[in-house]
Amino acid sequence: MKSPISDPLAVLLSTTDARYWQATLVPRAVAKHGETKWALPVDWSHGQVIHPQDEAGLHDCLQPLLRGTAQHVDCEYRARSESNEWRWFKMRVHLELAEPPKLHLWSNEITRQKRAEQLLALQSRIVQQLAANESLPTVLSELAQGVEANYYGAAVSILGVSADRQRLEHLAAPSLPKHIAARIHGLPIGPQVGACGSAAATGQRVVIADVHADSRMSGFEELAKETGIRSVWSQPISGERGEVIGTMAIYRLQVHSPSDDEIELLGLATNLAALAMENRRRIDSLVRSESRFRELAEKARLVPWEAELNTDRYTYVGPQAEEIFGYPMEEWYVPGFWHKLVHPDEREALLAEYYVHLKESDHFETEYRIPTKSGENVWIHDFVSIFRVNGVPVRLRGYMVDVTRRKKAEQAKSSTDALLDAVMKSLPFRLWAADRDARVVLQNPVSRQQFGDVVGTKVGDMQMPADIAEQHMVFIQRALAGEVVNAEVAHDFLGEQRVDQCLIAPVRLDNSIVGVLGCDIDVTAQRRVEKALQQSELRYRTLMQFAPDLIMQAKRDTTIVYTNRAIAPATMEQIIGSKCIDWVASDYRRVVENSFELVFSSGQECNYETLSSNEPVGPRWWSVHLAPIKDGDRIDSCIMIARDITRRKQMQQELLDHDERFRQLAEATDQGFWLVDLMPERLLYVNPAFSHIWGVSQEALYAGVRVGFKQVIDEDRERVERALDEWLAGERKSYDVEYQIERPNGQRRWVQDHGAKIFNAAGQLYRISGIVRDITDQKRAEVILRESEERYRLLAENSSDLIMRLNRAGECLYASPASRLLLGLEPVEIKNGQIFDELVHPDDRPRLAAMREAFLWKGKPVSITARFRHSAGEYRSLDLQAKAVRDLIGGSEQDVEATEVLITVRDATDRVDAARKLRQREADLAHADRMSTMGQMAAELAHELNQPLYAIANFSSASLGALGQNGEQAVEGIDKARNWLGEIARQSRRAADVIRRINLFVRKGELDPSPFSLSECVRTLEPLLEVAARGHEATISYKLTEPMPAIQADRLLIEQVIVNLVRNAAEAMEDVPAGQRQIEIRTYLEAGGVGLSVSDTGPGMRPEMAEKVFEPYFTTKESGTGMGLAICRSTIEAHQGRISAESNPQPTVTGGHGALFRIWLPLNNQA
Repeated sequence: MKSPISDPLAVLLSTTDARYWQATLVPRAVAKHGETKWALPVDWSHGQVIHPQDEAGLHDCLQPLLRGTAQHVDCEYRARSESNEWRWFKMRVHLELAEPPKLHLWSNEITRQKRAEQLLALQSRIVQQLAANESLPTVLSELAQGVEANYYGAAVSILGVSADRQRLEHLAAPSLPKHIAARIHGLPIGPQVGACGSAAATGQRVVIADVHADSRMSGFEELAKETGIRSVWSQPISGERGEVIGTMAIYRLQVHSPSDDEIELLGLATNLAALAMENRRRIDSLVRSESRFRELAEKARLVPWEAELNTDRYTYVGPQAEEIFGYPMEEWYVPGFWHKLVHPDEREALLAEYYVHLKESDHFETEYRIPTKSGENVWIHDFVSIFRVNGVPVRLRGYMVDVTRRKKAEQAKSSTDALLDAVMKSLPFRLWAADRDARVVLQNPVSRQQFGDVVGTKVGDMQMPADIAEQHMVFIQRALAGEVVNAEVAHDFLGEQRVDQCLIAPVRLDNSIVGVLGCDIDVTAQRRVEKALQQSELRYRTLMQFAPDLIMQAKRDTTIVYTNRAIAPATMEQIIGSKCIDWVASDYRRVVENSFELVFSSGQECNYETLSSNEPVGPRWWSVHLAPIKDGDRIDSCIMIARDITRRKQMQQELLDHDERFRQLAEATDQGFWLVDLMPERLLYVNPAFSHIWGVSQEALYAGVRVGFKQVIDEDRERVERALDEWLAGERKSYDVEYQIERPNGQRRWVQDHGAKIFNAAGQLYRISGIVRDITDQKRAEVILRESEERYRLLAENSSDLIMRLNRAGECLYASPASRLLLGLEPVEIKNGQIFDELVHPDDRPRLAAMREAFLWKGKPVSITARFRHSAGEYRSLDLQAKAVRDLIGGSEQDVEATEVLITVRDATDRVDAARKLRQREADLAHADRMSTMGQMAAELAHELNQPLYAIANFSSASLGALGQNGEQAVEGIDKARNWLGEIARQSRRAADVIRRINLFVRKGELDPSPFSLSECVRTLEPLLEVAARGHEATISYKLTEPMPAIQADRLLIEQVIVNLVRNAAEAMEDVPAGQRQIEIRTYLEAGGVGLSVSDTGPGMRPEMAEKVFEPYFTTKESGTGMGLAICRSTIEAHQGRISAESNPQPTVTGGHGALFRIWLPLNNQA
């Protein structure tokens, strides 16, 4: 066996700070299939305190080793560190199958990697929630929970700065009680107001390691006592402009100062919180802006609208449309309404214009007339925007402006303003002039296009936002004062944010200012470009800041001049100014220097992999891409993008380990394994077991095209190749074939070949593999089975017993030729008929039906004797032995179902007749025994009858004397005579009961089973039992269980057994003093039946006599026949019961043990 240190991963871990220890496994006493062979020792974790949530998963991870099904496993878990924090560890465990077996364990901390993965996932979730426009509390609660997951046992709260910047408002605290969060809400901002108030006031991180020892926690003592908080850290959340917009606090239940990792995590979390809060602030601002614009549009004679091209209808029209045009709003949403809306003279041209713009433009403007409901024409200037999906127009949006007044004014002065219009039209910006009253006297087409014809209208009354109009009025007044005004004005024009450069100059005439000339130049595009550049720069900085890769700029000598972030625990100051080669392991410095030389000398990009040094960031694998940065033709520096590939390297090593384990498994199995590449078709691998089955070396197999086909025998080769080709072509669902091969030594073997398809990432079939089993022994077993079945068939057909197979419906599937002898029927007649319904004696059908229920549904073997009608007409008694053929359903003996029943039928007519005659002889013998018993009890019975007869005679004489008195004594005599006559009647009944019991006891007849209670039977026998006892001066005590369930038995025979046992007990105590002769009769419940015991205080019996007393003709009495107890035993056993004898375990009053006889009878017995 290899030493565990030869494991490649073990070698790697041995060169790091991984922790190593051993644990000796404890063998289990019994290990069933699938259970563990060994158990872990108590101290297997080497003192590590495993996180409670990871204990079960860690034990599950180790199960393959404890079962012996794996040799290496890798497990991840959390354990408590020396600083009392939960840290993540990765443990590699190797099983050494020594004696005793051992585990070699290496544990390496991976806390930073785990936190990085969790933070990356948290950042992804936060960005997704922001994209889905989730509420700010929902996003921040998700963020807080993500931070809490990295600070075990800590709680996180996020507060926002109020609008007046005087207080902090609660935003999220998922783990704090609601009443605690409510008390924090409204916290004042100040340098001495707790951790959060101080952080918001100073803009700096605040760490309070012990809340009871920091003056800033003054006033929060009760809150800390109530919650158990001992330390709190708060980090300010900064907005885009650097102002504090909130705080994030972490509360812990123990005195604690944050580590560098925890500070870094807190900083990343506050950046995500800032992103969420700023995003919400921008969304709220846009909503308010859209609301203001909608209010303005609805008050102006401007109709916003939106339409879908595929339905040819408006989806939105401003409510002022009904006021301007007179058509009800519901008509505007009818498909095709806008076609009818346009003036007929302009409809065709307008449609043509729309079609042109739909193909070529994104925005366009047009003017046309719309007849109102009252018949007047309204001139409309329509601003239209086209929205496309995948280049196809799907929606239009625009604004219809009522320009009727402008149109009329243009028509009125078109002749006089032709020249001015030509000049004005040449200007690409808005040009206008106003008099000293600020009334517009001149405007160019651009201005008219935007504002309509506003000549004669005061600038302040033009259709523009009030604040913009007010600004223009101020500019005009400044120009009228002689100033040339040059200013930028931002405004919302028809839902679009625009920026105009406003130039207003005074117009002088004769040294006096008579008005102003103004122009508004749209600089929106220019400002947008400037803003886009700013946003692009911001996005670049954000991308660089949050990019998962390390991005650096370096000079030719590898000096680092820029990095997007630091690699903890190193700082930005340590990195910038240092050289790249100082951060890599010494073995890789030459690789870095050569790569830099290639980039700077040739200008080519290059890639390389390197390992960072142990200090200060620790050993990590990096994939580095170098690209030149040129200043003209000169290479000034290079950009270096480094990606941490440590995990990938570990996975590659794990893959190598996996391949090695697969090779070991394939070479250890006794089944053949093959792997074939299809591009082109060639054998890639066969394991030693395959070579062993084929009897050919692996080298010879690799020389073939198809695996082992050369050894397939000629009779099977074509069939096997066709099956493989059809399977590869998809014409066959599976490749599972059996065939024979011939080894080089001439020996033939049967094999079963099962194939599996392997698809690449593109879903293409590119490889196939298979498992081959040697089934030669199985084939031989099948031949033996067929021969066995043939022998069974010959046995069945030549047996004198009838053998049948029945299905669940009771239909006969097979009948042997013995049916001719037993039933006078041909086998085919039985197979086609329901013999259990047609041939069975009517009295036996219920019992046979119960039998079928037992073996069909419960799967129990059943034996029964029933009468069947022979074809000659007579009934014959037949013994049936039925056994169910079952299929397991649930995998246990309780969940079984019979599919077929195998029945053996044997002629039992002679046996049944002999048994009937035997029962008759036994009944005669029992009757003779009862008569003998009565003879032996004659003296006692005479004495028993003499007492009531003597009492009757005495009471009769006394009654006659009492009735013969006269006078006053006559009444008294009558009362006495009445009482004595009642006593005469009682004594008469007593004598009659004794005579009736004697008659019943000595009657002769067939067995007559009936239900009765054993305790009630004893009560009925009391007169006879008392007679038998008193004849030997013995007393009887009764301990009877009431109520007692009924048994099914012949009552007379059971009574005979009880009387015999009591008589034997009385006779056994002849040598015992008369006052000590005691008999006890008990009845009780026992194990599915009822019991009766008779004990005495006689000398008892020796153990060797316990069985002999039940043998026929065995007796210890001089006048005994030796048949009494033998008859008792045969009677009880005929009722499927049992009887036994022994000495009484408890001492009796005589000091001896006496004899104890026990009877047990089953409940509901069919005698």
